Amino acid sequence: MVAAVVLVPMLFTAIALLPELTVAVPSNNDDATHFLLIQRASDALANGENVLDHWVPQLELGFPWFIYYQPLPALVVVFLHRALFGLVDLLTVFNVVRYVLLVGLPLTVFWSLRRMGVAAAGAAMAAAASPLLSGDFRYGFDYDSYIWRGFGMYTQLAAMHLSFVTVAIAWSSLRSKKRSGIVWLALALAALVLTHLIYAYMMAITLGVIALVGAESRADIPRRLARLALAGVPAALLSAWLWLPFIAQPAFLGASPYLQTEKYDSYGAAAIVGWLVTGDLMDHGRLPVITALVALGVAAAVVLRRTSLARTALAIGVGTYRHPFPADGLRSALTPLAVSGPPALADSTLAAAVQARPGWATLYELRANAQLRGLRCEDAATQFLVLLQFGIEVADAPQRLQRCRQGETG
Repeated sequence: MVAAVVLVPMLFTAIALLPELTVAVPSNNDDATHFLLIQRASDALANGENVLDHWVPQLELGFPWFIYYQPLPALVVVFLHRALFGLVDLLTVFNVVRYVLLVGLPLTVFWSLRRMGVAAAGAAMAAAASPLLSGDFRYGFDYDSYIWRGFGMYTQLAAMHLSFVTVAIAWSSLRSKKRSGIVWLALALAALVLTHLIYAYMMAITLGVIALVGAESRADIPRRLARLALAGVPAALLSAWLWLPFIAQPAFLGASPYLQTEKYDSYGAAAIVGWLVTGDLMDHGRLPVITALVALGVAAAVVLRRTSLARTALAIGVGTYRHPFPADGLRSALTPLAVSGPPALADSTLAAAVQARPGWATLYELRANAQLRGLRCEDAATQFLVLLQFGIEVADAPQRLQRCRQGETG
């Protein structure tokens, strides 16, 4: 019965998504770029180049993409293609890997939950529900993020599986005293970093929660933190060739001002909570079935919070929804600094904040408005020029600067 609960949804998904594998239609989303990277990595390997550091001439005027972008999902396809001795063409191998990842999510969820000690029936129900998310193209775990009609985010598809696996390995490793657990956790963390940097960042926060909240007693927390550090350090060293240039050379990483601000700055607390309450976050366009099941799970975790697993699940769930919200408060806190703060402090702080979150560039307009009111016309002109660098043109800026130079405020 348990096997049927897991396998029936997989069979349905396998049939529904079969065109992803059988219909030879060019990708119209990120999968086209991912396949370009796979092709270039395959060529690099064939030509004796460094498969981790090669030139991608098709991008702009050329760019060493794998220096700044997670390469592991692409390399898996390349090495599978080599393992098959080229008998299957590269595009077919890529599509097969995508298809297996799309169909196999319930198995990953079931295995992960069972490893964490969840009963077989509960793990099976969660696995069966895992393909049913509907999020209205908001880059979540629903299929719209991955399939042909959606965004084709191949690296996130791989990271979705690795995230479940890493949480499960971390849960068992931190509870265990075996050295092998540390090794497996280090390998899982390194693989996640090389698969998706953003998901690795989120996983680091999640593992901190697991180490602290999942402890059976306060006395056990130092041991768990030590094991996490022993796994985290080698994982960081194994993947340093990727994340270190990413952090140390931000000048070569362009953040287009024309991308939607939510990609840098979240949708915000009001929108996310609203979608959650109305059911639109996980059940867009239908009755809020998954939302109701999540609410039931939260209630059960509250009742059973004395158990470490329920307590940890509750903490991770709350943290997942709370994580984007500090941006709202921080942006509000920066507003008075932008409007009336000391010039040198305001300029340096806003520059750092906007570099981290380009969506906050509108803070410069608030600063320009304050400077116009204070008849600091040239300073206001500087802020308008900064806004132009972010693709934000204030239509009436010339007229307002002219009025300022004539001695009029506002």
